[in-house]
Amino acid sequence: APTPVPTPSSMATLGPLSLWLLGLPAATLFLVAGIGHFREAPKFYGIMKGMPLERWHPAANYITGAAELWLGAELAIAPLLGAHHASQIARALFWLVLLMSPANFNMWYNDVPFGDQRLTYGWTGTHARRCALQVLLLAVLHFLRISYAAASSASSKGD
Repeated sequence: APTPVPTPSSMATLGPLSLWLLGLPAATLFLVAGIGHFREAPKFYGIMKGMPLERWHPAANYITGAAELWLGAELAIAPLLGAHHASQIARALFWLVLLMSPANFNMWYNDVPFGDQRLTYGWTGTHARRCALQVLLLAVLHFLRISYAAASSASSKGD
């Protein structure tokens, strides 16, 4: 007989405290970055230099900064909002990171500095480390989404 494909509700997941602790560093990162989008706006929209629709870069910066602040704050208090809502927060943050990725790629491809700081190249350079951290962040957000969805499904079956 074929092996059944695991679904979020059948997967082993972490408990609520562990999920919250796993999400807390990401929440902090989004809150700090969101504040940075407002306090140091030219640095953030500066990494879009050379990308299309240049007149919209400042607006894109403020919109993504506001989204990082809002969703980061919600991720920080995820246990208070319930597993279903927490799953949706993790999903929204995952897509937000993907939507911001072209600016990060542009920063690498066009060697655009972040303010007055240029990132370095090579396997151990700051570009590579930044890329690895972004992939790790996406993996954590994906895991949180699946785990919170499983917890939500399990709790709805118990009702």
